[in-house]
Amino acid sequence: MPTHPVSAAVSFLHARLHSLAPYLGFGSLAAGAAAILAGIAALIWLRRFALAAMFPLALVIVIAASAARKYQFGDYRTSTFWLVTAPLLMAVAVAAAGRVAARLDRRAPLVVAAPALAAWVPSTDAYIRSHLIPNEDVHSEAAYLYTHFRHGDVVIVSYAPSYAFAYYYPLANPSFVKDSEGPNAHVPAYAGQPWIIVMPNRRAVDVANALAAARAKIAAEPAGARGRIWIIRSHLQQTEIPRVGPRPGGRPSGDDPGRPGPDPALPAVVSLGTC
Repeated sequence: MPTHPVSAAVSFLHARLHSLAPYLGFGSLAAGAAAILAGIAALIWLRRFALAAMFPLALVIVIAASAARKYQFGDYRTSTFWLVTAPLLMAVAVAAAGRVAARLDRRAPLVVAAPALAAWVPSTDAYIRSHLIPNEDVHSEAAYLYTHFRHGDVVIVSYAPSYAFAYYYPLANPSFVKDSEGPNAHVPAYAGQPWIIVMPNRRAVDVANALAAARAKIAAEPAGARGRIWIIRSHLQQTEIPRVGPRPGGRPSGDDPGRPGPDPALPAVVSLGTC
């Protein structure tokens, strides 16, 4: 998130919140914000002060983390944990209104709930059975690599799946070194496995450097022992896709030997994962 000037930060937050508005429940940021504020007010009325503070505090924390370049604010995949509290607060607002209405007539809560559901369900129906976040199955990638890896092969681990790969790959044996750019101030490293190359970031230059390093390692092998370059990837950005190319279907099938690069003399590249 940009922090200077202030107008840039405000514009960024406004755009990202509008992009998230459909997932709040009403499709409109103004309607969603009003319903959330009503839920917070209801919790205060019910004297549940800690619960009332939970959503605003979470929102402040993620915005601050985004300003510090530690969290990608507005990303659907990493915003789920706080977005799900929005409809819960809306439900609290409806329940509190129903509680007040029940003082007039015990059937009155139904009169409150019915229009709320009539407004909310049509706005969210399209998302109930949807699966907008791609299946980023690094476990299957690591298992496929473990089965098909041969001596002389080199593995490039892109930035996004580097932690999952360190956890799932049986031969990884990683260490974690301090790095201020890492999401937890540490990044995986493989001092004992020189055939594993980890991209430190996901810019175009990081992709190019990783491919150059992998090709150099392959070229240093005896001619008869040169293997393939495997690329472990997940949650790709546009700068990564042109370099390695998309591979529909998540991973190669069978004993796919990989595809050659633009130069036929270069080693085959096997790209695992989804865009």
